[in-house]
Amino acid sequence: MRHGCDNGAPDDTPAGIDVRHRARHDVVQSTAWFDFGDSSGETVPAVGPPHRVTTCRAGPRGGSHDAGWWTIRSWIPSDCPWPSRDVRSPGRCQPSRKRVHVTTTDLPAASEEHRAALVAKLRERGWIRTEPVAQAVLAVPREDFLPDGVSLEDAYHVDRSVITVRDEHGVALSSVSAAYIMAAMLEQANLEPGHRVLEIGSGGLNAALIAQVVGPDGSVVSVDIDPDVTSRAQELLDKTGYSDRVRVLTADAGQGLDGEDPFDAVIVTVGMWDLAPGLLRMLKPAATIVVPLVTNGVTRTIAFRRNDNDEVLVSTSVEVAGFVGLQGAEAHADRVFTLPSPGGHKMRVRFDSGAPADMSVLDGALAGEPVTARSGVTVGDGESFSGLDLWLAWFMPGFCRIEGDKEFMTAGGGHWFPYGVVRDAGVAFLVLQPVDGRMEFTARGYGRDADVADVAADTLAEQVRAWDRDGRGSADVTFGYWPDGADRNNLPSEAAVLVKTHGVVTISWPGRRAATADQVA
Repeated sequence: MRHGCDNGAPDDTPAGIDVRHRARHDVVQSTAWFDFGDSSGETVPAVGPPHRVTTCRAGPRGGSHDAGWWTIRSWIPSDCPWPSRDVRSPGRCQPSRKRVHVTTTDLPAASEEHRAALVAKLRERGWIRTEPVAQAVLAVPREDFLPDGVSLEDAYHVDRSVITVRDEHGVALSSVSAAYIMAAMLEQANLEPGHRVLEIGSGGLNAALIAQVVGPDGSVVSVDIDPDVTSRAQELLDKTGYSDRVRVLTADAGQGLDGEDPFDAVIVTVGMWDLAPGLLRMLKPAATIVVPLVTNGVTRTIAFRRNDNDEVLVSTSVEVAGFVGLQGAEAHADRVFTLPSPGGHKMRVRFDSGAPADMSVLDGALAGEPVTARSGVTVGDGESFSGLDLWLAWFMPGFCRIEGDKEFMTAGGGHWFPYGVVRDAGVAFLVLQPVDGRMEFTARGYGRDADVADVAADTLAEQVRAWDRDGRGSADVTFGYWPDGADRNNLPSEAAVLVKTHGVVTISWPGRRAATADQVA
């Protein structure tokens, strides 16, 4: 049995105390009433803003609630007599009018209910298609692999990821992926009992799910470059009983692993810009690699299959998902340019590749009045426009991602999107504007004069029309990866080509009108 903080306190509980988080720790006793107190056991008055309890942890095992100590992590108002904020402050269990009820909750049963509900949702939405994946999600308690303080509701949310490691600047370095993408990638990998699987990007939970699918005759090698991540993953796998089937290594796996035989499948859980030769050597003939591949700044999680005696990889499925970027020797850095505006706001233009040789032509571009180019392409409430970002990234020369101050980016109204284009001395980004009960894609352009702003905006609007005409609604996009040394004489004639460091990526989009200008450097 486990405990949680319950806000079902009696009438004499102060209204200022807000208790809402359910923790996951063994309790000394099933029910207790306790005060907010300082280290001397004195009651802290409920003054000022409410005390917001975020975690309740049990004290020493054994004993009664009269003798036990409870550790409370709470938000402390500025006029509280405790000396500091956001610290763990002890409270003694003792009878009092100012009290909070701690009740026993059977969290294992609650966890099973959440898992069953999650599987039902994932089946309904098509993320789970096979019984082995469904049984794996039912078997592995997600909450056991998440940081303390994450509720069951968040742990089993269909599309909510949880950051586990950040760097000193707050940038996410490691996370537990959302449930839907974990299930989707397991399905993409086409795992079978007895398979030997390499996971790149460790954390514990995904490795446990893989181990469930491949069964007792299979095995998993989980690798991460960050020793803190692998240490935590190993600890969690030990506690949950999966360490006999999962081997955790600290290494830079972006270039493969020395001393390891090829695998039946490789699942990558970090964004990769390219596929290094050493990584491809980790694949058996006819093996599958599932990888979040970044092409011109847009990520798709692609299942590539290597055909027997063929170096070329061809996609078997494609999913939409984003991941933290790969670290190590194969990491890729974008080129980012900052364009200031006269009002002190800034726009950042980010290129994955193909940045213009001379970005100084955009100096002062934001000083002019914006121009708008309407595409005539609309979406209604609930309509998907998935694939537009991929289309723009592949088929529009000068594609870039746009970041900026919200006040500046929304100054002309509408909802802006981080996709844009740099064309000559102009820059434009995508905006949705309300039109007759629907939303129309428009392009907002800037330049030192209206003519160059018009060119950039018209370029973006025309590509939206091309997507609507030739690419909208197509679910059969096919990717290929041709490593250096592979015979490229057989590149698909209708495909666009993106040059990488270790090879080229191709994309074939049914219905698209081929054009020789689609060769992307």
